[in-house]
Amino acid sequence: MRRDRTVDARTVIAACEAMLEGRYVEQLEAWGSPVPSWAWINLLAHATAEALEQAANERMPRRLRRTDVWFRARRYLAGEVLDAAAQRGTLRSVQAEILVPLELELLSRRRSRPPAPGEWAAWVMSAIERHRP
Repeated sequence: MRRDRTVDARTVIAACEAMLEGRYVEQLEAWGSPVPSWAWINLLAHATAEALEQAANERMPRRLRRTDVWFRARRYLAGEVLDAAAQRGTLRSVQAEILVPLELELLSRRRSRPPAPGEWAAWVMSAIERHRP
């Protein structure tokens, strides 16, 4: 019984670390878990500038996945977040003032109909545009 708790604690810690570092989607995929629509903003809201640059320039894998459209939307938005950060001064301010609140709002909407990737991307872009200087 003690061993099961240790494994569960490690899983929880790994999930928390992934959330705080903006790697939650990748962690879920590594576990073979479904990725909820709210999770796609996690990279935008928590990643470093280097991780966002990497995401913005990420090549799509050759095999088609059900989540490819989500990756494309997130790749585009990673570049937009970096542009907004350049205009506003810091990435952390864009994340704290715009993206983390959006992430929390998406989390609170989990019981309603999840957005499609295009709808999600438009929603994120709209929030970024409303906050551009």
